[in-house]
Amino acid sequence: MELIGELKKTPRKTLEKDCFIKVFKYTGEFGRMRSKGIKKTLQEKRCEVFEKDPKAYLEELKKSINEEEKAFESSSQIMFDKLCISPECFERTQQELMNDPMASIELFNMGMSMEQPTVDVPEELSPGGLSNLSRHLTITLLNSSKRST
Repeated sequence: MELIGELKKTPRKTLEKDCFIKVFKYTGEFGRMRSKGIKKTLQEKRCEVFEKDPKAYLEELKKSINEEEKAFESSSQIMFDKLCISPECFERTQQELMNDPMASIELFNMGMSMEQPTVDVPEELSPGGLSNLSRHLTITLLNSSKRST
């Protein structure tokens, strides 16, 4: 919490820009650190069905997204509680800063860097493997939509 420093608010009861950027950064890093094991486990589950069962892979992918979102929200709430700020304050500040082009770019770049994999990517998920996956998922989705009509 020392890295963030004193939380300074604007008259609108939102966080000041520099303060928010630090909160955003460290909340993201904390969430990433806490979810590292979860991501690895979920990736292993996806790899079990990769190129074997496209429908099962799609289901595992959906489950992974939900689990990762839950883990991140939980981590964010822990940080907000420690910092004594509400999720609403954080969200209002973020919305406000999206109108500031420089802050928006900085937050976007930080968000993108947080999305980088924290575990080694399996060889089968290389660009060529992803191309195959995309083709399999597209065919599966097209076939399932034809059956439902």
